[in-house]
Amino acid sequence: MLNMAQQYCNLIQWNCRGLRGSRAEIDLLINKYSPSVFCLQETFLKEGNDPTFKNHHPYYTSTKSGQGGVAIIVKNPIAHRQIKLQTTIQAVAVSVTLGQKHFLSVLYTFTIHITLQLMN
Repeated sequence: MLNMAQQYCNLIQWNCRGLRGSRAEIDLLINKYSPSVFCLQETFLKEGNDPTFKNHHPYYTSTKSGQGGVAIIVKNPIAHRQIKLQTTIQAVAVSVTLGQKHFLSVLYTFTIHITLQLMN
């Protein structure tokens, strides 16, 4: 259980452009700042290939192709639970309780540019 001095939410958000390639930086940020919650975009993880973090609980939304992807990593022993989403976008949401309840979500969308060539 956290004491009153620890009941605040220290959050880091980062577009890591590849969790595996940025793992050393992520571990460094976790060790240096000890965030309650770490939100990541562009994790580039394939479904079922989710890394673990010591003393943390990760929640992932990944794709078969490994494109995009998001994660919320919550520090133990903070009370948390995943919120199930019904959406077609890459998103993950978590309820975190630190004195009061906070709802966090992280999402990733990308824009597809289509060029049409008209034939005369």
